[in-house]
Amino acid sequence: MNPIVHAEPSWLLAQGLRERRDRVLVTCAGLAPDLDGLSLMAGEEFYGRYHHVILHGYVGALVTLAACAALARQRVAVGLLSVAAFRGHLLCDLAGSGPDWPIHWRDYCAGAGSSATSKRSGQSLPVRNRRPVPGSNAMPLSTAS
Repeated sequence: MNPIVHAEPSWLLAQGLRERRDRVLVTCAGLAPDLDGLSLMAGEEFYGRYHHVILHGYVGALVTLAACAALARQRVAVGLLSVAAFRGHLLCDLAGSGPDWPIHWRDYCAGAGSSATSKRSGQSLPVRNRRPVPGSNAMPLSTAS
């Protein structure tokens, strides 16, 4: 997705903070997952393999949380909002994903088995609470834990 699309909701999320610096940090947290797009500098193959992998997980969220909280004036608020902005980024990616993305939204909604397969790496990714796509023949999976 376009970075502006990720920045706008993050900026709006941060509007309750007093300091402009803290609002900018939360906005940066909403953009942080796409820093793995810099993998393009290592070549197209490296980019294709690692974009949406390096920083789009819990490690990226924890690094973003630590960096934002360390630089903030309102550390607790910025820490919580930075995690919310980070997760919002992932939700935007999921909502705006297309068939060429490594994890398509339909992987979470339809199909069989307990995992989706990444289109780029072929790795099995855990999927929980999948729901059928309206109008599809897919049956919902059990949600046993």
